[in-house]
Amino acid sequence: HTRKKSNLIQQPQAVEEIDPFELDEETRAMQAAMTTLLKQETTIISKEQTLLDELKTHEDNDPNFLYVCLLLGKQEGANRWNMWEVASKLRIEGLEEYCLPFLQSSIDGAVFLYDLNDQALSTEMGVKKVHLGKIHRIVDELRQKCRKEWDQVVIEMARDIPRSVQFYIHLLLQLL
Repeated sequence: HTRKKSNLIQQPQAVEEIDPFELDEETRAMQAAMTTLLKQETTIISKEQTLLDELKTHEDNDPNFLYVCLLLGKQEGANRWNMWEVASKLRIEGLEEYCLPFLQSSIDGAVFLYDLNDQALSTEMGVKKVHLGKIHRIVDELRQKCRKEWDQVVIEMARDIPRSVQFYIHLLLQLL
């Protein structure tokens, strides 16, 4: 068996020209850069964990929030949710992996229901294409419930409007 020549070192004479002091200096610079990157990454992970801990604290401190508010009643006011309520809804719906990006971007109920399009969801929130449909279904359901709440407000306001104006409002609502 014959041994083949390695192509890793193209110019063997260049190896002899390496200055050990330069190599040592380069090694120290690379170690410092790695230490800095490690500290930055540790800080990012720490901030992410803090957000997730705050979400858990929020849910634990209000045990009725998850089951009574989100599942039974408060969905009508989803456009007024804070970022913790939006993240909790995602978690309940099995989309826990997106809680952190939504919390980091401070996505509240109004933004969740009316401002996020597919591009923002996938690029800024990191939502996978396979989950876009599920998020759309959640948003559509919540929008419908918010619309019912809005309709009730309009009905209450309409009771104070004279009959002639009510007729025109009724016509306008039918056109919508």
